[in-house]
Amino acid sequence: MADTEYERYRYDQARAYLEHVRALSCRTAALRAEVEAQRELADGVKAMGYGGRGSSGAQPDRMAETVARLQELVEGYCTELAAYVAEQEAAHERVRLMERPEHVRAITSYYLLGRTWERVCVDMGYTWDGMMALRRRAVTAFYDVMPTEWRDPRHPAV
Repeated sequence: MADTEYERYRYDQARAYLEHVRALSCRTAALRAEVEAQRELADGVKAMGYGGRGSSGAQPDRMAETVARLQELVEGYCTELAAYVAEQEAAHERVRLMERPEHVRAITSYYLLGRTWERVCVDMGYTWDGMMALRRRAVTAFYDVMPTEWRDPRHPAV
């Protein structure tokens, strides 16, 4: 059936965009954790005594390297965070254009707020099967309001 194939296409394209937005949250969280780990390492290097016996001349270099690495990580994190915020704002604007409030709530909860489908079921009062059916309808309906560049991605050679 052509209609079923078209609906599957719409669902797949919309889901790809929504998963992209959700994945940005995971990327920024991972980068933040990396920055925090490097910051703790820098605090550890700073806390070491430099004046006592056995202190090597390499310690100031180690501190400089640690701080430089921390600055690189913070810069990368800020860049990713800015992209994430911009994409989140765009996604929220698009979701608000949807007609059905239950579609808006399901998509917002899972893809934009990062909740699990189980949590969305409980919050909305749906069974698992009911939520999965709603999810499919909501994601398919999202295709109509999603950014046009994500509707039909072109091959780089085209």
